[in-house]
Amino acid sequence: MGNNQLDDIENSHVWETSPEFEKARKYYELGYEYESGNRLPYNMEKAIKCYRASAMLGYPPAQNGIGFLHATGRGAPLDESMAISWFTRAAEAGHSGAQLNLGVMYAEGRGAQKDETEAACCFYKAAMAGNCDAQEFLGQALESGLCGLSQDKEAAAFWYEQAAMSRSK
Repeated sequence: MGNNQLDDIENSHVWETSPEFEKARKYYELGYEYESGNRLPYNMEKAIKCYRASAMLGYPPAQNGIGFLHATGRGAPLDESMAISWFTRAAEAGHSGAQLNLGVMYAEGRGAQKDETEAACCFYKAAMAGNCDAQEFLGQALESGLCGLSQDKEAAAFWYEQAAMSRSK
């Protein structure tokens, strides 16, 4: 392992134990409470403000969430290039859901030029991180030869099995 990888691991641990991380996590959780309406009255406007504050502090689940809001136009203006930007930030931090979402955007040419190679790379990263939806999608892509991947039934079966095991955990 090179020094850059060690530095990344150490910096990740420092970030996850920092007061900024805790603040970002709390903003995210508060946003969820406003969005769900479970413990706080439903208020999507306040939820988005909390999610944005968390995302700006660098919290990957919030970055992925803001990306999703822009990708769908639900609670935020439909802006697929903005969605790509937020998904990329979260994906670079290792958020497997963002890696999957980024892959979908590239596969469909939403917010960026269609790029099946980049899409497959994103799906693979998410699958390797244990994201069962990405594992299943990768299995489908390999079974059918989608996303520029060669058809490979054996590899597809492997990813389907991984997805089943991930779902059963």
